[in-house]
Amino acid sequence: MDEDFFVNIADPVFLETYLLSDTKSFIELSIVNQRILDLKSEKAKLLAVLKTDLDEISTLFSKLDEKLPHKELLVKKHHRSEPKSVASKKKSSRTPKVVSSAKIDKLSSSLAEIEKRLQELS
Repeated sequence: MDEDFFVNIADPVFLETYLLSDTKSFIELSIVNQRILDLKSEKAKLLAVLKTDLDEISTLFSKLDEKLPHKELLVKKHHRSEPKSVASKKKSSRTPKVVSSAKIDKLSSSLAEIEKRLQELS
């Protein structure tokens, strides 16, 4: 059984061409696969950087929210009223709007708090 076996190939050029073309397509697919893997790893790195940046932004916003003064917003409900006559609209548009002194005092105190915090930060 130490005999060498020889198999005669009818068209060796065709077989060699077939093997080379399969090898070529395998190598091309391997290159594409490697590019995809590289893109996945780059994407993972960028997502990690994005996550850290978003976490940092979130913490900075929470710190900013802590330092800003908190005031409740006054919401006025608009009640439907009967339409006013044209004459009364003209009179009301000519009279200047007067802001109540309580609102001015609240705004002034808020402004003073903001200026105080700005000085502390400087």
